[in-house]
Amino acid sequence: MAGGKDGSAAGGALAGVVKTAWSTGAKGEGKDGDEVGVQDATFVTSGKRWKDSVSRLSKVNYLGELSKEASRKEYVRSLIKRANHGTAQRPASKASRMLRFTPSNLYFLLLEKNWWFTCFLTAMGYAVPVCIFALISMPLDLENGTEESELELRGETPAKVLVAFRFASANIIGMGYGTVVPITDVGFFIAVLSQSLGILINVFVFSAVLAKFQSPRADIIFSDKVCFFTRDGVRHLCLRLGNLRCHTLYNPSLRLFVLKEKETSEGESFIQIKELEVEEPGTVSGFYNITHKIDEESLLFELRESQMRSRDQILALQVIFTALDPVYQAEVCAKHIYETSQFAFGKRFADMMHVDTGSGRSNLDFTMFEETWDAPEYFEEEEQIFILSELQMENDPNPPPKISDKIGLLVGFGRSSYGDPTLDGDLPKAGLRPECAFALSLAMALLESGGEYETFVTDMGGKASWHAEVNPKLETPSLRLANSEEWNHGTDDIFEMLAKGQLSEFAKRTEPPAGIKPETSLWEFHMVVFAMCMVMAKEDLGMRKFLFAKFGCEEGWPPSRCESHLRGHLGESLSRWEDALTARDYLCGDEPGLLDCRVATKMYLSYQLIECGLANLGAPFKQVAPRSFDYLDRFSKRDSWKHAFGPGRGLGTGRLDVCTIRTVCNKFAMLCPHSIETHILPALEKARRKKVVQKKSAKERRNSTFSAALCL
Repeated sequence: MAGGKDGSAAGGALAGVVKTAWSTGAKGEGKDGDEVGVQDATFVTSGKRWKDSVSRLSKVNYLGELSKEASRKEYVRSLIKRANHGTAQRPASKASRMLRFTPSNLYFLLLEKNWWFTCFLTAMGYAVPVCIFALISMPLDLENGTEESELELRGETPAKVLVAFRFASANIIGMGYGTVVPITDVGFFIAVLSQSLGILINVFVFSAVLAKFQSPRADIIFSDKVCFFTRDGVRHLCLRLGNLRCHTLYNPSLRLFVLKEKETSEGESFIQIKELEVEEPGTVSGFYNITHKIDEESLLFELRESQMRSRDQILALQVIFTALDPVYQAEVCAKHIYETSQFAFGKRFADMMHVDTGSGRSNLDFTMFEETWDAPEYFEEEEQIFILSELQMENDPNPPPKISDKIGLLVGFGRSSYGDPTLDGDLPKAGLRPECAFALSLAMALLESGGEYETFVTDMGGKASWHAEVNPKLETPSLRLANSEEWNHGTDDIFEMLAKGQLSEFAKRTEPPAGIKPETSLWEFHMVVFAMCMVMAKEDLGMRKFLFAKFGCEEGWPPSRCESHLRGHLGESLSRWEDALTARDYLCGDEPGLLDCRVATKMYLSYQLIECGLANLGAPFKQVAPRSFDYLDRFSKRDSWKHAFGPGRGLGTGRLDVCTIRTVCNKFAMLCPHSIETHILPALEKARRKKVVQKKSAKERRNSTFSAALCL
């Protein structure tokens, strides 16, 4: 509410309402039985105890009686509304200052807006008065001091309107006579008036420009993304702040808020703002990464990616930065708001500091300000396996021959490092993780159907001694039905058997829709990817000949032509996937079916080989097949995937699957030892994001033996 001095105007308005009510003979009683009447009107008019008066007046309705039905807030609103339409000299509540012009608003805009606005406003401040006074000066008798010179040099004199503009411009901008002077009293009066106005305009412009120069404005920028990743076993939120001037700012204050919708039990809705704890530095110079630790004390601890992107959980994040600028000797401020679409999961910011090898000096590279790198993001339940690497190191003992009430599944496992000096450098031997894509397809089908199984582990880089007893061909998978001692082999044969038994209901329930043919050969393209990897092998290699003949690569073709030909086959397969996923999340509909379980693991294997560079698709997989990429990402977040593959694997981590790539590289190193330096090591380095320091020469590697198996 607003009023005159001491609130007398609005107070008088309310008094008028009460006087009108009192004249009708109506009276009311206060809380303590006090009469409320004319004495209250006088009390309000004085404006000395405004709040107490409104509180007492709220006890009566607009007739001066006690309000029994209306609430206190409703009554006060009606009272103020009547005052605004009564004898009040100004409304009880002001409109926003931005809705009406005042000199203070103009000063605020000059400081807030950029220099272009200041220049435009200055130009208009001069142009408008000059035009007005030029029009006023046109009827005046004016003497042009340069008339004879202009007549002599150009043969003509300026028009009267031009002389009037010269006269007005000189008086307003120069605050004195120029070449044009008045010769009448009226002209002198107009000249003095315009010069006085010119003094005011020049003083205002000078003050505005000086104030704008003296106004501290921080050259602070914020990153476009908010990254979520794991650091030292704890999830972190991180955004980047940059100081473009790169000078030191002291006593920085960083505050991070999460905005979310809140609805009370009474039905009230509002935006709730809660602060997130962040670490504050002593000073800020070039840039600073603002981080929030998402631990058990954090408001974001229970939220996962899908929940963080939901507007029901988070509307936005707001960051506020203030610091003391020693150059301005004043405090600078900056803020930024992030929407949930700007959240980047499994990413971290790239390093901006680089050391010059020549001078040894640290340089700040602002071109890396928005650059992000893939970084894992996992949750508490995944920490023990993913970070601490408490993985099984050796093969399982011989599967017991006794009958079990669970399905037994022989799965080929791999390692992210075998401790091999050539391919792994100084990395130690890592633990075993499920790897065989064919065995995992069976595991996925069993899990998606609600079934259970027990796993028997055999290392694909060093088979278990009992493996030959289970499967003489030393292949995986092999499956033993519940309450049976017999092992079944061959992925297709096992799926056919399960589709008639344990998976029959699941197969019927998730049958592909019309237009999706259930033949797995139409959806599996891992063989084409293997063939693309074989481009680097020697022509006399049996595996290469088999794969090239399968896909129509003729003998004598150069590697580039073979690669282009195979890329065409792969493009056809990916196009089939892209078309099938146009209107559905999975091949079988909204949920994965038996067909999805059979082919998704092979697509995942192919994706890893393409992204690490062993197979050349010509462009990133996500760019060529965006729907297929989303399909894999969506599938890898399901519980069945995490149970079968183990935690921390899948596209959601933002990293390549080192275990998958390293296991395949075992086989390729045996088949193509001459390509270790040119293809295999670069692929491993890309997956690990770390250069391998070899301890053996390539020649020594060729002379050594290493057991590996590649499922085809």
